[in-house]
Amino acid sequence: MLNVGQTTISNWETGYSAPDLESLRKLSDIFKISIDELLGNKKAPAVEQNGERSVLDITDLSPENRDRLEDYLHLLLDSQNK
Repeated sequence: MLNVGQTTISNWETGYSAPDLESLRKLSDIFKISIDELLGNKKAPAVEQNGERSVLDITDLSPENRDRLEDYLHLLLDSQNK
């Protein structure tokens, strides 16, 4: 998807380096959020479910749990599209 190595991702996670603009675009597409939201400059839009509004904020998740969430979302989407 991103065509970057594990070392590059590790450097992003530790703050040693930052993703370039093209990587930010790809990440925002993967997570279906804006680049501003990805960078923490803007809150995610409210999600309405059962008449209640809530905000799903994944920024507090560890990188490992974000990966798990992404995998789970892909699983749900794949099963939905069958």
